[in-house]
Parts: sequence; structure tokens; C-alpha cells
Amino acid sequence: MLRPHTYPLPQFWKELDTNTFTIPHQPFNPVLWKNKDDVHRPLLEIYQGMRNNIEESDMQQGLSGGHHFGIIASSDHLSTGASFACVWSDKPTREGIFRSMQARRTFGATAKIVLKVTAGDHWMGEIFTAKKMPSIQIEAQGRADIETIDVLMDGKLAKSFQCQGSEANLIYEPAASLTGQHIFFIRLQQTDGNHAWSSPLWIDVQASP
Repeated sequence: MLRPHTYPLPQFWKELDTNTFTIPHQPFNPVLWKNKDDVHRPLLEIYQGMRNNIEESDMQQGLSGGHHFGIIASSDHLSTGASFACVWSDKPTREGIFRSMQARRTFGATAKIVLKVTAGDHWMGEIFTAKKMPSIQIEAQGRADIETIDVLMDGKLAKSFQCQGSEANLIYEPAASLTGQHIFFIRLQQTDGNHAWSSPLWIDVQASP
């Protein structure tokens, strides 16, 4: 759907069914997080290749405000091959890829990096509850040597893995005593300056009484 929208975003969203969604485009509007609709805004462009612009701070602002979205990167119309919206899907079809985007099973990258983040049986992008904090598995294949893989919890750096080579298979173990609601996010940097960002995991650990 390509057409201008000149009225408030919530009014525009009311025109859409559940088979249509919008993605915030950089540079972000200052009122980006004023309105909430996780169904019609399931993704966020963290990086734009045209302006070589990373908006991780805006992402963290949205997460702290209770919004749920997956992460992509985009080249924009005047830049090609500079960034990628990456989707994990069990079916390589238009329908399958679209549904995986709706499910936030995505990551953004500035090169053809592969990044997979799971917590037990749950993929990045999922919101789930657990009786105890699960470990987080991180699998990555870089296009150059991977320098660091950072784990952020609730917007703060929880662990920085120093890597060697172009592949990584890591496990992050949060504190076993951790309870309550937490947001995990993975950031990868290669030695050549390229990046990848996972979609978040929203985990609510409900300790037994």
C-alpha cells in the first residue's frame, strides 16, 4: 500500500486489517512512541543504509515504553546492498515470510550476517512466561571476523563476548535468581565495522511461591 497519510496514525491504523502493517522509517518522527499498536507496527527499522544511521536509543525508548516490535535494517531507495531486513521462516513463501515478520522473527544487519537467538524453544521476537530464567542461545555467522557479541538486558549491557573468527555459538546464562519481566536484545559487531541486531525477547519469570 503506497499512499500518503496526513492524519493521526491511530486513525490510519483503523483503516487496516490484520494482513497489513506499518514500519517506522528513519529519521523517526518525534511522536513515534505516542501511539501503541503492536499488531499494525510489529517491526522497527534500527538502521538505514542511505544515512548510515543507527537508532538504538530510539529502540530502547520504545521498549521501555511497553511497545513490542522486531528489528530490521533497510537500505532505503537511494542505497542498495548496505543493509538487510532478515527473516527466519519455516516456509520460503511470500505468506510464510510475511507471517514471520508479523511474529517479529527477524533481525537487521549491515552485511549478509546470519544471527539466530533463542531461549529454549522460544525464538527472538517472542513474549513468554517461564518458571525459571532460561539460558539464551546465540548463533552467528559473519561475513568477516566477529569482534563482539553483546547481550543487553532491560537496556543495559549484561555481557560482552569477545569473539574470534567469523562464527560464534554462545550461551548466555542470566542469574538463576532473576524473576519478573525482562527484555533481552543481542548486538553483534564485526571487525570490519558491520553490525547485526536481533529482535528482543520478552521474558516474564514467574517464580513459584
